[in-house]
Amino acid sequence: LEGFSKEDTKLVHCKNEQQLMSEVSQQECDLILLSHQADSLPDLQLCSKIKKGKKSKRIPVIYSLNRSDSNEVAKIIQAGANDVFTPSCGEEEIHQRITSVVNSHQFLKKLEKKNKEAKKSALEAMEDASSLGRINYFSNESTNCYTLESLANFAFKVLNEFGLSSSIYFHTQSEKKYYSNTGRFSEMEEILLKKFREHALSNTNTTGRFKTFSNRLLIAAPCASLLIRNIPVDESKSGRLRDLLGAFINGLDVRADYIDKHNREIQKMELAQRILATAQKTMAELEQSFNKHEKETVDVMDTLMFSTSEGLMVLGLTDEQESFFLELLEEAMRRLAAIYTSGVTIDKRFDELNKLLSSFTESCVANQSSLQGSDKE
Repeated sequence: LEGFSKEDTKLVHCKNEQQLMSEVSQQECDLILLSHQADSLPDLQLCSKIKKGKKSKRIPVIYSLNRSDSNEVAKIIQAGANDVFTPSCGEEEIHQRITSVVNSHQFLKKLEKKNKEAKKSALEAMEDASSLGRINYFSNESTNCYTLESLANFAFKVLNEFGLSSSIYFHTQSEKKYYSNTGRFSEMEEILLKKFREHALSNTNTTGRFKTFSNRLLIAAPCASLLIRNIPVDESKSGRLRDLLGAFINGLDVRADYIDKHNREIQKMELAQRILATAQKTMAELEQSFNKHEKETVDVMDTLMFSTSEGLMVLGLTDEQESFFLELLEEAMRRLAAIYTSGVTIDKRFDELNKLLSSFTESCVANQSSLQGSDKE
C-alpha cells in the first residue's frame, strides 16, 4: 500500500479502534484498510460502526485477510465492506482494486459536492425569485398609498420581510419628512440621509447612489432616500440585496413623487372649488340686491307718476305749466326705461356667469374623480 501511494497521499497507521475513529472524525479519508493477524477473526462490529457513523459512513472499507475463506468474505461484505483481499490476490490486482475503490469514492464525493452546489444555487434562485416577488408586490400595492406616511409604513412592512431595519427620508416639492421603522426620531440619521442625497444627486455616476459603511447601506433617489442599518456581511447576499433594493428605491421614489404631484393637484382643485363657491355666493347676493333695487325704483316712479297727475289736477296749472311738468316726467320715464333695459342686460349676464361658474365647478369635481381613478389604474 505504501508503494502504491502517491505524493499527495497521506497514510495513517492506527493501532486500535479508538485511534481509528478519532482520525476519521478529525480529517477526510478516502479509504480505510483493516488487516488481521494470523489467529484473529475479522471485527465485523467495527465495520458496522464505521458504516453507521455520520462522517464515516461513506468512506470505503477494505479488509485484508490472511486466509481465503469464502464464508468470512461473504460476512465481511454483508457487514458493509467494499472489498476483501485474500492471500490469492497479487500486488498488481490489489493496486487496481484499491484504485477502483478510491476513484469511485472520489467520484461520489465530487458528485455530492455538485449536488450541494446545485441545491444551493436552486435555493438562491428561489430566494431571489421570492425576493423579487416582494419588490413587485410593493410596486403594485403602493398605489393604495396616498400619503408619505402610509407609503413609509408600507415600505417598512416589506423591508421587515427581508429582516432589514431601516429609515426613509422623503424630499418632495411640498414635503420633507423623515420616518423610521422603530418609530423613534433620529436627528443624526435625518442629517445623514439629507447630506448623502445632496452628494449622490450631484454625482452623475449611478453607482454613487449606493454607499456601504459599518454594515449599513445608503441609497439615494430624487424624492426618497433609504438607510439600511443591518446589511448582511456575506458579500454574495449583500450584493443580491443591493440589486433588489435598487429596484425597491426606484418604486419608492416614483410613488413618492406621484403622491406629491397628486396631492398638489387635489389642493389646487379644492382651492378652485372654494373660490368658485365664494364667487357664486357673491353673485347671488349681488343679483338679489340688484333685483330688490330695480323693483323699488319702478315702484317709486309709478307712485310719482300717480301723485303728480293728482297734483296737477288739484293745482290748476296752466297748460304751459302742466306741459312743462309732463315733459319732465316723460324724460324721467325714458331714463327709467333705459335703466330697466340695462338692468335686464345685467340680469342676463348674471345668469350666464352663474352657468359658467356651475360648469367650471362640475369640471373640477370631474377632474378630481379622474385623478383618483387614474391613480387606481
